[in-house]
Amino acid sequence: MPLPTPAPSSPGGGQNDLHVEQNDEDDVFIQVPENTGTYPDFGALCALLERLAKERKQDMRRKLLERWFNVWRERVGMDLYPLLRLLLPQKDRERAVYGLKEKALGKAFIKALGLNPHASDAVRLINWKRPSDKDKAAGDFPTVLQEVVQKRSSVMRGTMRVDQVNECLDDLAACSGKLDKIMHVIRRISDSTTPSQQAWIVRIILKDLVISVKETTILSVFHPDALSLFNTCSDLKRVAHQLWDPTHRLHDKDKSVQLFRCFAPMLCKRPTKSLEDTVALMKEAKFVIEEKLDGERIQVHKRGNEYRYYSRKGKDYTYLYGQTKTSPDGSLTPYLDKAINTNVQDCILDGEMLVWDPVTEKLMPFGHLKTAALDRTKAERKARPCLKIFDVLYVNGTSLIDKKLSARKQVAHSIIKEIRGRVEFSYEQSGSTAKEIRDALEKVMEDRGEGLVVKHPDSQYQLNGRVSDWIKVKPEYMDDMGETVDVLVVGGNYGSGRRGGGVSTFICAVIEDRQETEDEDPKYSTFVRIGSGFSYLDYEEIRKKNWKKWDPKKPPAWLITAPTGDDDKGDLYIEPQDSFIVKVKAAEITKSEGYGMKFTMRFPRAMRIRDDLDISDCLTASDLLNMTAAVRKRKADDDVQGPKKKRKTTAKTSKSLAAKFQSIDSTQVEVTSDIFAGMKFNVLPHPRIVGEKAKLETLIKQHGGTFCQRPQAKEISTVYRVFGGSDQTPPHSVVQIIRQEESDILRPSFIHDSIENNERQPLRKKYFFHRAADKDRTEEEDDEYEQGDPEDEEADIKQEDNDMDTSLDGPLASSSKAGKDAEMHKSVQPELGADSLSSEYSEWMVLPDQGQENSAQAKDDGDESETQDEWESGAEDGADKTDEWEMVSNGTLASSVANASTTLDVDGSQVVPNAPDAEPPTQLKMGQDDDAAEYDPDIIFKHLAFYLDTPTNARANGMDVKTKHEEDIEASMAEIKKLIEENGGKILELSDPRLTHVVLDQRDYSRLKDLRNRTKLPKRRQLVQSDFVRAAVDAQTLPDEDGFRP
Repeated sequence: MPLPTPAPSSPGGGQNDLHVEQNDEDDVFIQVPENTGTYPDFGALCALLERLAKERKQDMRRKLLERWFNVWRERVGMDLYPLLRLLLPQKDRERAVYGLKEKALGKAFIKALGLNPHASDAVRLINWKRPSDKDKAAGDFPTVLQEVVQKRSSVMRGTMRVDQVNECLDDLAACSGKLDKIMHVIRRISDSTTPSQQAWIVRIILKDLVISVKETTILSVFHPDALSLFNTCSDLKRVAHQLWDPTHRLHDKDKSVQLFRCFAPMLCKRPTKSLEDTVALMKEAKFVIEEKLDGERIQVHKRGNEYRYYSRKGKDYTYLYGQTKTSPDGSLTPYLDKAINTNVQDCILDGEMLVWDPVTEKLMPFGHLKTAALDRTKAERKARPCLKIFDVLYVNGTSLIDKKLSARKQVAHSIIKEIRGRVEFSYEQSGSTAKEIRDALEKVMEDRGEGLVVKHPDSQYQLNGRVSDWIKVKPEYMDDMGETVDVLVVGGNYGSGRRGGGVSTFICAVIEDRQETEDEDPKYSTFVRIGSGFSYLDYEEIRKKNWKKWDPKKPPAWLITAPTGDDDKGDLYIEPQDSFIVKVKAAEITKSEGYGMKFTMRFPRAMRIRDDLDISDCLTASDLLNMTAAVRKRKADDDVQGPKKKRKTTAKTSKSLAAKFQSIDSTQVEVTSDIFAGMKFNVLPHPRIVGEKAKLETLIKQHGGTFCQRPQAKEISTVYRVFGGSDQTPPHSVVQIIRQEESDILRPSFIHDSIENNERQPLRKKYFFHRAADKDRTEEEDDEYEQGDPEDEEADIKQEDNDMDTSLDGPLASSSKAGKDAEMHKSVQPELGADSLSSEYSEWMVLPDQGQENSAQAKDDGDESETQDEWESGAEDGADKTDEWEMVSNGTLASSVANASTTLDVDGSQVVPNAPDAEPPTQLKMGQDDDAAEYDPDIIFKHLAFYLDTPTNARANGMDVKTKHEEDIEASMAEIKKLIEENGGKILELSDPRLTHVVLDQRDYSRLKDLRNRTKLPKRRQLVQSDFVRAAVDAQTLPDEDGFRP
């Protein structure tokens, strides 16, 4: 293994002193000049990080980094590894895993700070995700920590240097998760650093600096060859030491793969809009069609009898599969060693690790991989790891990455002999047309495959490359291929052979909603039969259900079948209330007289049992017909017009759903595309944006998605919530969803961008209002969120800038943009003088002609940049030009408005200043008597008086009623009235001067403006949603009204 990084030497040695490092993988000695200068204060590095977080321009970011690297080399030495590992903590493999997440860090700081575990700040550190109007930093642990520490820290200027911070982090990694040891390290950090510096250290520990600067930028500024070398070894220390001299350039062989160095694998380009486009990118070559599997990308290195297994992100998984063929823990290596030709002494293979189930003879879901690999039993029928190989990159000392794919394939097949269920080649064939891709995809789908990869036969292997030589093809990505539906199992047939002894194929149906019926219970029309995709465990659970014998003479009255044939008549049937929803994917939907729907699916397979859905979430017949009509129309348009064009959407009259299953106007919306096919949304209403919910639901429905008004408990983690708010304090209903940490909340821009681009967009950071921390995700989903499409970094930077200029994000949104990053880092008031740079370090931040450049830019760009004097003095960016939203976030807007135009009454409500001709407002005291001055902790609504905005009360006060939900609102408000009176509150008339609160129902804000005008004198009342009352009763305390503004 590489030797650990030598401890920084003390000042005094010569600049050319060297330390020598040996790499045991290729016996090359790397000579690195030792750092002999004094390391900079960590506070100076924090200033750089804050500047990068605020800086919007990519070229300025690069200049700042370049300046720092150059001054480091001049003042400290040529070894930049101590700096790089702090700038790129997520890429540093030398330091052991901390084993610390936010909750563990919170406990350590509570103990180090001597907080009572039940104190409000201690509770806040543990529950750092909980948002509230009082705690603006909720959702970002380092900022929450900074606010808590700020109240207690006496450190005005940090004394830790960069090398000392690294030493503390090394000690922290060595604590092995023991709280007492961690607490001692935390205390050392707390005693020597300011609150803001502690926040940056925590970001380093969490390996997420949130500065919107990618590793590609940092590495390319450090050295022109740094990114190429990192792609070959994934070793930040090696990069820093091998390329310490910025004038030294790598040889071509150093940029290739090498044994026991984990390289960054080649990636696939995202799908094109049509198969014809994919074929065109192959440039008339006879391309390779290869199976894409849903497993874990693995590279296997073999040298002699020793093997190493690395994941795509560089994690060493050798312990799972065995280091040698005789390893007692070798779940795969003994078999792989047998599969490789004995003439092969060393090689590097690229493939996918999956789990093979010998009972069903099928591949199992990805989640079973680690369990199968760690199973040390000798059972023959147990699930086991299976390596699917699709490339070979190195054989007997020769790198093959510059060879053609076709040549590499030939080598792979010559040196490896397959062992079924252990070591296999992924399915592949050659092709030259879109039809061949389509046929291959159908074949792969039969075997539970995820999709295909189309590869150019002459393609070279590009490390960390994502180019058009490799293109993913998935049914859900294609316009004319693949449909996914959620249907109800209604019948089944007995199986034979290894599937004998119980039901093994299943008949599925959709809700029949095309005709109004007097029956309260819905009817179902048969639609498809499925027999593949279920695991052995699935069959065991399904066969335990309450199946009943099918009687051809007395079929179930609720089931509509085909008039002739036996395709949709099983040996058994199951009542809907005893059944379950299954997600089915197939190549396409076709006409068929063998089913009650007159349609069925080609090559269907079960994706998974939807335990999270209720039977009422089953696909309806109307929706199914809309899907098929949209596909036919799209194909016809393509045949006549060629490429797709955006089409106007017109409402089409169709029969309404049965009342029990009806959604708002959904049947009147024509489906024009399948961009959101398979996705289910819940659009959260915004109290201040009238009509947005209906517009978004219409767009979702038009483009193939579905939506629900209130997700079932079992489907919460799979439904995509959408919220278009930009408030600093979201409505209470949104806050509750965020606290549960089970649902992602997307921004409407995801809907709009997907429609504008005519394809579903990757779920990148910018589309999240909130990303649930407790939700299980695939590696591909994490990659989309973190990186998006890494082909064009400049485009990403520009997009980030645009987002920052046009978005007004809430504090709970994901922090991906530079503007958001800057807000996060400056949301806490800085300690006095703690982060201002002394003249000793001002040189580190000075750029050529920066003073003139910033001065000129300040005139053009307002508060976008800051002058050097402002930076050196620690002044906030554009402090005198802060816009309204920044002022809202730090509280200055409220105070400035209050001072300029209002005064505050004793209870915090605003008193509108008297107009010249207005009568002086009556001075009133809140409460049930003049002596009352405090809330009663046991009777939460005592001293409060409410007006309920019901339709009846509105008419009595001469206001119009326009809602369609009059009866529901009256019933809901009756419950609210009861809760208020049971908890000590009073119900008053709208004109009563003692009124403190006006309660509105979320379904009707039509009188909001009128109510505001009527209740602003003698002092402005609190207008709240009805959820305010429920939340207060649940918590037995009065919550902040700002969280419940209509």
